[in-house]
Amino acid sequence: MQPFIQGSNLSRRQLKEQVYPYLLRNLAVAYPNHVWGIDITYIRMQKGWMYCIWWQSWIGIRAMS
Repeated sequence: MQPFIQGSNLSRRQLKEQVYPYLLRNLAVAYPNHVWGIDITYIRMQKGWMYCIWWQSWIGIRAMS
């Protein structure tokens, strides 16, 4: 699989970028609709862009190891 356009690696951290604190670090999620997570990913297609959006209430998330 080859990308349509090769650009800069956006996963590399830029030291000039501001780092934001993780505000939920010490928060105990206690009930539904207390904390939500969302992610938007832009995927380049041959004729434009596709947007993949995901969201979920964090009350149902369990860490797996």
